[in-house]
Amino acid sequence: MAAAATALLCAFMVVLTLRTVVPNARKLFGGRFGRRHRAAGAAHLCLLLAGCALTMRPPPRVAVVVFDILLGLSGTLLTATAASDFRHAHARVKNPASGTLDERAVVTVSEMVEHGFYQLLNLAQILYLHALPATPTPFRRFALACFVAAPWAARGRFPVNSFSDNYAPGHGSPSPTIRHLYRIKKAQYLLYKHCLLHGLNLSVLRRAPALDAVATSPTFRVYWIGLNIAYVQEFFLQTLVRRKYMRQGELVVLQVLLMAATTMAALRILADAVDVFFAILSLTANFLRRHHDVSNTVALAFLAT
Repeated sequence: MAAAATALLCAFMVVLTLRTVVPNARKLFGGRFGRRHRAAGAAHLCLLLAGCALTMRPPPRVAVVVFDILLGLSGTLLTATAASDFRHAHARVKNPASGTLDERAVVTVSEMVEHGFYQLLNLAQILYLHALPATPTPFRRFALACFVAAPWAARGRFPVNSFSDNYAPGHGSPSPTIRHLYRIKKAQYLLYKHCLLHGLNLSVLRRAPALDAVATSPTFRVYWIGLNIAYVQEFFLQTLVRRKYMRQGELVVLQVLLMAATTMAALRILADAVDVFFAILSLTANFLRRHHDVSNTVALAFLAT
């Protein structure tokens, strides 16, 4: 399954790059308006391409750690420059629902800012996963678990754009395909948050005394680069459609390809590294105590330590 996910991710990036990005590179990255974001986007795209290549032949662990830090910082910078450079141009944009799969949708400033929160979560999680195997004592491992949960304390300072608005009656796209894709994305988000974020963090904490480095395993490398690609490509593909560099049908096909690849990689991580018990506890705590991610996760981390 990991090999198939790798092949799909590489196919996605190769097709996107050769068919659309390279022929339009000067227009995409060379304009004056939004220059900082264009430069950040070009750099991030190069890192994602490098990440795909590294899934086929992983480098030494130190190089992986450096790459992951650069990727996290690059993703955060990408969203920050988007929110800054396009704040005025997109200030009045209002979509009937969140998301950018619909041809008529435009990325809002609210979505850009919210996206920045999840980029910070990515960076915190990868630092945690790299640091945990080298952390000798239970107290320090618990402190690391508190660190990786801490960004949720700031969640209320970021906008919230609900996936469910895209398929609720009277909202979202009239296209059944787009509405179904958003239902799948909602399921993927729940899978991500409670299994691959909280669930994975708690699982590796529980197994830490005898833990191999999850973050450098071949399976995780495929999952991680797929997650980072998925985080930015929806916005990028929508920009390509609006600029007439890509047709809407191509966007949907590429999104399906990407969603298939990331789901396959995620399922492999679920099977290899996630303790279902902690994933269920995280989901249950979310329903019983909504908007208390920090205290919920810290309590579960204490249980796992």
